[in-house]
Amino acid sequence: RFSVPEEMRRFALHWRIHNKVANHFNPRAAACEAAYDKLAACDPHSADFESARTTYFEARQDARAFELQSCNVVLATNCSCRRGWIPQMLQKENIELRQVVVDECGTSPEPETLCPLTLSKSVQRIVLVGDYRQLRPVVKNRDAAALGLARSLFERLSTQGAAAGMEPTEKTSAQEQPAVAEAIPLSRSDLVQQAFRTLLDGSEGAEGAAEDCLKMKETRQFAEFTGWEGDDDAWSEEYRALCSELGRDPVRGLDLDAFQRLVDDQSEQGCFCTDGELRTLAKLPQLSAEPRHSDEGIQAPSSVLLRQQYR
Repeated sequence: RFSVPEEMRRFALHWRIHNKVANHFNPRAAACEAAYDKLAACDPHSADFESARTTYFEARQDARAFELQSCNVVLATNCSCRRGWIPQMLQKENIELRQVVVDECGTSPEPETLCPLTLSKSVQRIVLVGDYRQLRPVVKNRDAAALGLARSLFERLSTQGAAAGMEPTEKTSAQEQPAVAEAIPLSRSDLVQQAFRTLLDGSEGAEGAAEDCLKMKETRQFAEFTGWEGDDDAWSEEYRALCSELGRDPVRGLDLDAFQRLVDDQSEQGCFCTDGELRTLAKLPQLSAEPRHSDEGIQAPSSVLLRQQYR
């Protein structure tokens, strides 16, 4: 509780229910404060300790109930809002939430996001705010990440909106949306190969070279597709740094294996692309060999080059 800055304590539940916020009305806060002071003065080994603790818990519960009944907005973390007393008190006091807003939802694993969404049965509106293209959930266990824990609910709903029956927007025609179900869904490896081939079509590597590789121009098209912006000199330096990180000769370019590692890498050094973004890239018409300017051609999709931002 002492970690809360003094200027923010008037918004903190602990300080409100313990009668520590000036000019804040809570008729049950004084009793909670007195019970807390009595408990703090008790010896834990004394005969009065259990009675004092029970009295304090009851007074605290009453003060909490008043706060929940009288407030318009409740601020909590995803996990703390599912602590036992909050859902129990909402049900006991017959308090219904009308709207739930989850901020920075792109960084929250899906199970965490479900915590506030399941607090009330009569929520009228749910708002998810965030940008999964910049920051995604931090999941250190590779198995858990591979099974989907590294993808937030926000990202899943955004990339699978068409499959969920969402109406086409002005920028997305019905023909451009993916089918609700496919007879044989493509694996991620297949999607990477298709995206690689789309970038390769029309390039030097597609003319029968011994090794199909994305040279500087083709790789720049992919970078701009993922949101990179810069002039020729900046890209020349970026491309060489990228090849060095992937262990590739800049003259030869990126082969399929290097491209796969690049789009699968979720670290700051990589350029992770979701399956939906790979599908979008694979379905684009043949790309020109000339680099595109930022204000024309394909628009940046869901991922960006975090390596460029954090270098």
